[in-house]
Amino acid sequence: SKICLEKSGNQKTLVCPYHQWAFTLDGELMNSRQMMDDFVKSEYSLRKVHVEVMEDLIFINLSENPPSFDCMLKDVLPQLKPVGMTRVKVAYTKTYDVAANWKLIIENFRECYHCNVGHPEYIRAVEGIHKNDPDHVSAMAERWKSLGFDAPPVQFTSESWHHCQRYPFHQGFVTESLDGQPVAPLMGDYTEADMGTFCVVAYPNFWFESSSDHAITMQHTPVSPTLTRLTMTWFVDENAVEGKDYTVENVIAFWKITGEQDWVLCSNNQAGVNSVAYRPGPYGKAEVEIKKFQDWYLNNMENAQEVTC
Repeated sequence: SKICLEKSGNQKTLVCPYHQWAFTLDGELMNSRQMMDDFVKSEYSLRKVHVEVMEDLIFINLSENPPSFDCMLKDVLPQLKPVGMTRVKVAYTKTYDVAANWKLIIENFRECYHCNVGHPEYIRAVEGIHKNDPDHVSAMAERWKSLGFDAPPVQFTSESWHHCQRYPFHQGFVTESLDGQPVAPLMGDYTEADMGTFCVVAYPNFWFESSSDHAITMQHTPVSPTLTRLTMTWFVDENAVEGKDYTVENVIAFWKITGEQDWVLCSNNQAGVNSVAYRPGPYGKAEVEIKKFQDWYLNNMENAQEVTC
Protein backbone atom coordinates (compact mmCIF):
# COMPACT_ATOMS: atom_id res chain seq x y z
CA SER A 1 0.00 0.00 0.00
CA LYS A 2 0.99 3.60 -0.43
CA ILE A 3 1.96 4.93 3.00
CA CYS A 4 2.18 8.71 2.65
CA LEU A 5 -1.30 9.74 1.54
CA GLU A 6 -0.96 13.50 2.00
CA LYS A 7 1.07 15.83 -0.21
CA SER A 8 2.82 17.35 2.81
CA GLY A 9 2.93 17.18 6.59
CA ASN A 10 4.88 15.47 9.35
CA GLN A 11 4.55 12.35 11.46
CA LYS A 12 6.56 10.74 14.25
CA THR A 13 6.02 7.35 12.63
CA LEU A 14 4.99 6.08 9.20
CA VAL A 15 1.90 3.86 9.40
CA CYS A 16 0.61 1.70 6.56
CA PRO A 17 -3.13 2.45 6.17
CA TYR A 18 -3.88 -1.16 5.15
CA HIS A 19 -2.68 -3.32 8.06
CA GLN A 20 -1.23 -0.58 10.29
CA TRP A 21 2.37 -1.73 10.17
CA ALA A 22 4.38 1.11 11.74
CA PHE A 23 7.82 2.25 10.62
CA THR A 24 10.33 4.66 12.12
CA LEU A 25 11.31 7.71 10.11
CA ASP A 26 14.44 5.76 9.15
CA GLY A 27 12.23 3.12 7.55
CA GLU A 28 12.73 0.40 10.16
CA LEU A 29 9.67 -1.74 10.87
CA MET A 30 8.81 -1.22 14.55
CA ASN A 31 5.33 -2.74 14.84
CA SER A 32 3.64 -5.49 12.79
CA ARG A 33 0.67 -6.94 14.61
CA GLN A 34 -0.57 -10.52 14.44
CA MET A 35 2.38 -11.92 12.47
CA MET A 36 3.78 -15.45 12.80
CA ASP A 37 6.30 -16.26 15.55
CA ASP A 38 9.13 -16.70 13.06
CA PHE A 39 8.49 -13.33 11.39
CA VAL A 40 11.68 -11.21 11.32
CA LYS A 41 10.84 -7.52 11.36
CA SER A 42 14.31 -6.43 10.29
CA GLU A 43 13.81 -8.10 6.91
CA TYR A 44 10.82 -5.90 6.05
CA SER A 45 12.10 -2.36 6.38
CA LEU A 46 11.09 0.27 3.87
CA ARG A 47 13.36 0.47 0.86
CA LYS A 48 16.19 2.94 1.28
CA VAL A 49 17.10 5.42 -1.42
CA HIS A 50 20.16 7.57 -2.03
CA VAL A 51 19.68 11.18 -0.93
CA GLU A 52 21.92 14.21 -1.40
CA VAL A 53 21.24 17.78 -0.29
CA MET A 54 22.69 20.84 -2.02
CA GLU A 55 21.67 24.26 -0.71
CA ASP A 56 18.45 22.74 0.73
CA LEU A 57 17.56 21.21 -2.65
CA ILE A 58 16.99 17.48 -2.12
CA PHE A 59 18.12 15.07 -4.82
CA ILE A 60 16.89 11.46 -4.73
CA ASN A 61 18.23 8.55 -6.76
CA LEU A 62 16.43 5.18 -6.77
CA SER A 63 19.30 3.30 -8.38
CA GLU A 64 21.29 0.77 -6.38
CA ASN A 65 24.45 2.22 -7.93
CA PRO A 66 23.90 5.95 -8.42
CA PRO A 67 26.57 8.18 -9.94
CA SER A 68 28.72 10.17 -7.57
CA PHE A 69 27.22 13.50 -6.52
CA ASP A 70 30.68 14.97 -6.01
CA CYS A 71 30.88 16.36 -9.53
CA MET A 72 27.58 18.21 -9.02
CA LEU A 73 28.90 19.75 -5.81
CA LYS A 74 32.19 20.70 -7.46
CA ASP A 75 30.69 22.21 -10.61
CA VAL A 76 27.39 23.68 -9.48
CA LEU A 77 27.54 24.46 -5.75
CA PRO A 78 29.98 27.41 -5.97
CA GLN A 79 27.72 29.09 -8.53
CA LEU A 80 24.46 28.17 -6.79
CA LYS A 81 25.47 29.25 -3.28
CA PRO A 82 25.17 33.05 -3.87
CA VAL A 83 21.55 32.56 -4.97
CA GLY A 84 20.72 31.90 -1.32
CA MET A 85 18.45 28.86 -1.58
CA THR A 86 18.98 28.14 2.15
CA ARG A 87 17.33 31.51 2.87
CA VAL A 88 14.13 31.33 0.82
CA LYS A 89 10.50 30.38 1.20
CA VAL A 90 7.99 28.88 -1.21
CA ALA A 91 5.86 31.56 -2.84
CA TYR A 92 3.74 29.27 -5.00
CA THR A 93 3.55 25.72 -6.35
CA LYS A 94 1.59 24.44 -9.33
CA THR A 95 1.41 20.93 -10.82
CA TYR A 96 0.54 20.19 -14.44
CA ASP A 97 -0.30 16.92 -16.13
CA VAL A 98 1.25 17.24 -19.58
CA ALA A 99 0.10 14.84 -22.31
CA ALA A 100 3.62 14.06 -23.50
CA ASN A 101 6.41 11.58 -22.87
CA TRP A 102 8.96 12.93 -20.39
CA LYS A 103 11.75 12.75 -22.97
CA LEU A 104 9.86 15.07 -25.33
CA ILE A 105 9.69 17.63 -22.51
CA ILE A 106 13.42 17.33 -21.85
CA GLU A 107 14.17 17.72 -25.55
CA ASN A 108 11.97 20.81 -25.63
CA PHE A 109 14.02 22.34 -22.81
CA ARG A 110 17.36 21.51 -24.44
CA GLU A 111 16.83 23.65 -27.54
CA CYS A 112 15.53 27.10 -28.37
CA TYR A 113 14.83 26.41 -32.04
CA HIS A 114 11.16 26.91 -31.17
CA CYS A 115 11.63 30.00 -29.00
CA ASN A 116 11.25 32.88 -31.46
CA VAL A 117 7.65 31.95 -32.22
CA GLY A 118 6.84 29.76 -29.21
CA HIS A 119 8.11 32.05 -26.44
CA PRO A 120 7.85 35.77 -27.31
CA GLU A 121 8.06 36.79 -23.62
CA TYR A 122 11.19 34.72 -23.02
CA ILE A 123 12.96 35.92 -26.18
CA ARG A 124 12.15 39.52 -25.27
CA ALA A 125 13.84 39.07 -21.88
CA VAL A 126 16.83 36.72 -22.19
CA GLU A 127 19.71 37.85 -24.38
CA GLY A 128 22.18 35.05 -23.76
CA ILE A 129 20.26 32.31 -25.60
CA HIS A 130 20.84 33.58 -29.14
CA LYS A 131 23.58 36.17 -28.35
CA ASN A 132 22.15 38.72 -30.78
CA ASP A 133 24.28 41.40 -29.07
CA PRO A 134 27.67 39.76 -28.33
CA ASP A 135 29.13 43.04 -27.03
CA HIS A 136 26.39 43.24 -24.40
CA VAL A 137 26.90 39.59 -23.47
CA SER A 138 30.64 40.18 -23.01
CA ALA A 139 30.08 43.38 -21.05
CA MET A 140 27.71 41.65 -18.65
CA ALA A 141 30.15 38.79 -18.11
CA GLU A 142 32.87 41.30 -17.20
CA ARG A 143 30.55 43.15 -14.82
CA TRP A 144 29.55 39.93 -13.05
CA LYS A 145 33.25 39.09 -12.76
CA SER A 146 33.90 42.45 -11.09
CA LEU A 147 31.15 41.65 -8.58
CA GLY A 148 32.68 38.31 -7.70
CA PHE A 149 30.54 36.11 -9.94
CA ASP A 150 33.30 34.78 -12.15
CA ALA A 151 32.27 31.20 -12.85
CA PRO A 152 32.51 29.54 -16.26
CA PRO A 153 29.51 27.66 -17.63
CA VAL A 154 29.43 23.91 -17.14
CA GLN A 155 28.26 22.30 -20.38
CA PHE A 156 26.71 18.91 -20.94
CA THR A 157 28.68 16.16 -22.59
CA SER A 158 27.40 12.79 -23.77
CA GLU A 159 28.51 11.36 -20.40
CA SER A 160 27.64 14.11 -17.89
CA TRP A 161 24.25 14.68 -16.28
CA HIS A 162 24.41 18.29 -15.09
CA HIS A 163 24.79 21.76 -16.57
CA CYS A 164 24.81 25.30 -15.23
CA GLN A 165 25.23 28.73 -16.78
CA ARG A 166 24.38 32.38 -16.21
CA TYR A 167 22.69 34.19 -19.11
CA PRO A 168 22.33 37.99 -19.43
CA PHE A 169 19.05 39.78 -20.02
CA HIS A 170 18.32 42.17 -22.84
CA GLN A 171 18.94 45.78 -21.90
CA GLY A 172 15.96 47.10 -19.94
CA PHE A 173 15.34 43.74 -18.21
CA VAL A 174 16.78 42.91 -14.80
CA THR A 175 14.67 39.85 -13.93
CA GLU A 176 12.39 37.25 -15.48
CA SER A 177 9.18 39.23 -15.23
CA LEU A 178 6.81 40.39 -17.94
CA ASP A 179 8.06 43.98 -17.82
CA GLY A 180 11.63 43.11 -16.83
CA GLN A 181 11.42 44.91 -13.49
CA PRO A 182 11.89 43.36 -10.00
CA VAL A 183 8.99 41.43 -8.54
CA ALA A 184 10.44 40.74 -5.07
CA PRO A 185 13.36 41.77 -2.81
CA LEU A 186 16.87 40.65 -3.71
CA MET A 187 17.79 37.11 -2.71
CA GLY A 188 20.96 35.59 -1.31
CA ASP A 189 24.22 37.47 -1.78
CA TYR A 190 23.02 39.71 -4.59
CA THR A 191 23.55 43.45 -4.10
CA GLU A 192 22.00 44.61 -7.37
CA ALA A 193 19.21 43.39 -9.59
CA ASP A 194 20.73 42.94 -13.05
CA MET A 195 22.51 39.60 -12.49
CA GLY A 196 21.00 37.73 -15.41
CA THR A 197 19.36 34.35 -15.02
CA PHE A 198 21.31 31.49 -13.48
CA CYS A 199 20.23 28.05 -14.70
CA VAL A 200 20.89 24.51 -13.54
CA VAL A 201 19.79 21.32 -15.29
CA ALA A 202 20.24 17.86 -13.79
CA TYR A 203 19.20 14.83 -15.78
CA PRO A 204 16.82 13.20 -15.90
CA ASN A 205 14.16 15.51 -14.49
CA PHE A 206 15.30 18.68 -12.70
CA TRP A 207 15.41 22.29 -13.89
CA PHE A 208 16.33 25.37 -11.87
CA GLU A 209 16.24 28.98 -13.02
CA SER A 210 16.81 32.06 -10.90
CA SER A 211 16.91 35.81 -11.23
CA SER A 212 18.23 38.10 -8.50
CA ASP A 213 14.81 38.34 -6.83
CA HIS A 214 13.16 34.93 -7.27
CA ALA A 215 13.86 31.36 -8.35
CA ILE A 216 11.91 28.47 -9.81
CA THR A 217 12.35 24.71 -9.83
CA MET A 218 10.75 22.29 -12.26
CA GLN A 219 10.46 18.57 -11.59
CA HIS A 220 9.24 16.09 -14.20
CA THR A 221 7.75 12.77 -13.11
CA PRO A 222 6.83 10.20 -15.79
CA VAL A 223 3.32 8.84 -15.19
CA SER A 224 2.88 6.83 -18.37
CA PRO A 225 4.48 6.70 -21.85
CA THR A 226 2.29 9.64 -22.87
CA LEU A 227 1.79 11.55 -19.60
CA THR A 228 4.24 13.54 -17.46
CA ARG A 229 3.45 15.24 -14.14
CA LEU A 230 5.35 18.49 -13.89
CA THR A 231 5.64 20.48 -10.67
CA MET A 232 6.78 24.11 -10.74
CA THR A 233 7.75 25.84 -7.48
CA TRP A 234 8.58 29.53 -7.12
CA PHE A 235 10.79 30.87 -4.30
CA VAL A 236 11.43 34.33 -2.84
CA ASP A 237 13.59 35.61 0.01
CA GLU A 238 12.53 34.17 3.36
CA ASN A 239 11.88 37.64 4.79
CA ALA A 240 9.77 38.90 1.88
CA VAL A 241 6.18 39.68 2.89
CA GLU A 242 3.40 38.77 0.47
CA GLY A 243 1.26 41.75 -0.42
CA LYS A 244 3.96 44.18 0.70
CA ASP A 245 7.20 43.04 -0.95
CA TYR A 246 5.72 40.85 -3.68
CA THR A 247 2.53 39.45 -5.15
CA VAL A 248 2.26 35.83 -6.21
CA GLU A 249 0.74 36.90 -9.53
CA ASN A 250 3.78 38.99 -10.48
CA VAL A 251 6.33 36.45 -9.26
CA ILE A 252 4.90 33.54 -11.24
CA ALA A 253 3.67 35.36 -14.37
CA PHE A 254 6.77 34.99 -16.56
CA TRP A 255 7.40 31.27 -16.10
CA LYS A 256 3.73 30.38 -15.85
CA ILE A 257 3.23 31.78 -19.34
CA THR A 258 6.49 30.32 -20.69
CA GLY A 259 5.90 26.91 -19.13
CA GLU A 260 2.33 26.63 -20.32
CA GLN A 261 3.43 27.53 -23.83
CA ASP A 262 5.83 24.59 -23.69
CA TRP A 263 3.22 22.18 -22.34
CA VAL A 264 1.02 22.90 -25.37
CA LEU A 265 3.95 22.48 -27.75
CA CYS A 266 4.98 19.19 -26.14
CA SER A 267 1.42 17.84 -26.15
CA ASN A 268 1.15 18.70 -29.83
CA ASN A 269 4.46 16.91 -30.47
CA GLN A 270 3.20 13.82 -28.65
CA ALA A 271 0.04 13.83 -30.76
CA GLY A 272 2.24 13.82 -33.84
CA VAL A 273 4.39 10.98 -32.49
CA ASN A 274 1.22 8.98 -31.81
CA SER A 275 0.20 9.22 -35.46
CA VAL A 276 0.62 6.16 -37.70
CA ALA A 277 2.20 8.56 -40.20
CA TYR A 278 4.93 9.67 -37.75
CA ARG A 279 8.45 9.74 -39.15
CA PRO A 280 11.36 11.32 -37.21
CA GLY A 281 13.11 14.16 -38.98
CA PRO A 282 16.76 15.32 -38.84
CA TYR A 283 17.97 17.77 -36.21
CA GLY A 284 18.84 21.35 -37.05
CA LYS A 285 21.89 23.38 -36.01
CA ALA A 286 20.07 24.72 -32.95
CA GLU A 287 19.32 21.22 -31.63
CA VAL A 288 22.78 19.85 -30.87
CA GLU A 289 21.99 19.73 -27.14
CA ILE A 290 19.21 17.23 -27.82
CA LYS A 291 21.76 14.87 -29.34
CA LYS A 292 23.85 15.15 -26.16
CA PHE A 293 20.83 14.19 -24.08
CA GLN A 294 20.00 11.25 -26.31
CA ASP A 295 23.59 10.00 -26.20
CA TRP A 296 23.57 10.28 -22.40
CA TYR A 297 20.24 8.49 -22.13
CA LEU A 298 21.15 5.63 -24.47
CA ASN A 299 24.56 5.19 -22.90
CA ASN A 300 23.06 4.88 -19.44
CA MET A 301 20.30 2.54 -20.55
CA GLU A 302 22.95 0.26 -22.06
CA ASN A 303 25.38 0.55 -19.15
CA ALA A 304 23.12 0.98 -16.15
CA GLN A 305 25.80 -0.05 -13.67
CA GLU A 306 28.49 2.26 -15.04
CA VAL A 307 26.96 5.71 -14.69
CA THR A 308 29.53 8.50 -14.31
CA CYS A 309 29.34 12.18 -13.48
